[in-house]
Amino acid sequence: PEYIQEYKLSACLLYATVSISIQTNHIIWIYENMCIKLWKIKISIKT
Repeated sequence: PEYIQEYKLSACLLYATVSISIQTNHIIWIYENMCIKLWKIKISIKT
C-alpha cells in the first residue's frame, strides 16, 4: 500500500485513561473515530 497508518497505544496512555475512569469501549470508539476521520481527510486531499 502507498499509505500505511500506524498508531501506538502505550501502557502509560492506557493506565492514564483507566485512572480517570474511561471505559475500554470508549477508548476503542475514540481510536476508531480518529482512524475514520484521518481516512476521510486523506481521501479528500487526494481528489
